[in-house]
Amino acid sequence: MASKADIAERALAVAPRTMEPAMAYAKEALGIQDTVVSAMRALTPLEFESVLRPAFRQDEWKLILVGGILGAIVGELQVHLILGL
Repeated sequence: MASKADIAERALAVAPRTMEPAMAYAKEALGIQDTVVSAMRALTPLEFESVLRPAFRQDEWKLILVGGILGAIVGELQVHLILGL
């Protein structure tokens, strides 16, 4: 006789396949993707930035650092090209 753990494990294994039709129907019926796309397109650039900024705030220092390093490298290359060194 199967234990509760075995039954739960089997149920979890087949759940994603079982839920696919219901999820597809829900997506289509609710139009979630279309709603999100139209709402994002309706945002002004400032509102759009305020939506995305929190997602990037954690790594913002890395972007600034990499930008600074790349800027310094390109600047140095320009000096060498202009002075013909």
